[in-house]
Amino acid sequence: MAEQRAMHPEPAPPLAIFDLDGTLIDSGANILAGLRATFAELGLPVPGDTELVHYIGPPVWQSFLARAGLDRAGADAAALIYGRISNEHFRDGVTVYPGIRECLHSLAEQGVQLAIATSKPEHQALALLDELDLRALFTVVVGYLPTGARDSKAMIIRDVLDRVTAASAAPRSVVMVGDREHDITGADANGVTSVWAGWGYGSPAEGALAMSRVTRPDLLTTTVVDLLAPQKTEGVTVD
Repeated sequence: MAEQRAMHPEPAPPLAIFDLDGTLIDSGANILAGLRATFAELGLPVPGDTELVHYIGPPVWQSFLARAGLDRAGADAAALIYGRISNEHFRDGVTVYPGIRECLHSLAEQGVQLAIATSKPEHQALALLDELDLRALFTVVVGYLPTGARDSKAMIIRDVLDRVTAASAAPRSVVMVGDREHDITGADANGVTSVWAGWGYGSPAEGALAMSRVTRPDLLTTTVVDLLAPQKTEGVTVD
């Protein structure tokens, strides 16, 4: 019997994966300032904030490629400039959304594993989590790498799942919480239940793609716990 258990380990506790910017932390003003400075340094017209907010979410080179009219070489060059500016200022003005600390602590106390899947460079994510006194809550933190090994949110989520499974066993259930379309489609690509964080930078149209939607951080704990339970609730909006 013990040998059978070794060959087929029990599932690990349920796992909640979180995006970082726009989900756990409010870093929008910081990111927008860095984007404005990047466009100015490139000598390009600086878009308004209603356009620049669309750059928050995917790896930044993808946003420059898709939205700024740059080719791949130009997008890579713009991303390097943004990365330099961001490395100097990524801590400036960043705060944790009200209610998020309480949510994370409550989930951890209920036995839920917590992880981060972010398109922010991984070293920045780790530094911010340390500075905001959140890092100890997370089993795994995976961010963007400029090597191309993790150039989509789907790949970043996949890396989280692989690391959690390698450390113990596959979690018995998983949810992904994020505010942008990339979080939702990345979750879908990995067979993970998606939850839209309606207080972030995404639009309601992006939220409509998610299996569940939550409009306030103080309502998030209950939604995540319910979705991680064996009987999942889909297509629910909590507001």
